[in-house]
Amino acid sequence: MPERVELRMKRFLVELFIKAAETLENMDWDKSKDNHVARFQEYMSEGQSMDSAGANRVAFYEDVVARARVVRRSLSIHLMFSNPYWI
Repeated sequence: MPERVELRMKRFLVELFIKAAETLENMDWDKSKDNHVARFQEYMSEGQSMDSAGANRVAFYEDVVARARVVRRSLSIHLMFSNPYWI
């Protein structure tokens, strides 16, 4: 697998887990009693049908992709300016 593809996949996974943790943290639920896995699944399935994903799921993944792209751009800019041979 090309290094570039592997790096993009890793960035996506890191942002996916960060977003999942933030989503769980910001949910309105009883953290001492509720099953966090079931609650997260419920949240992600809200409004979902056989034909389309629900609004929560769509917004979740749109944010993950946007974050991964921001990381990619900031790394690219950093590498570009830190490379003395960049023309």
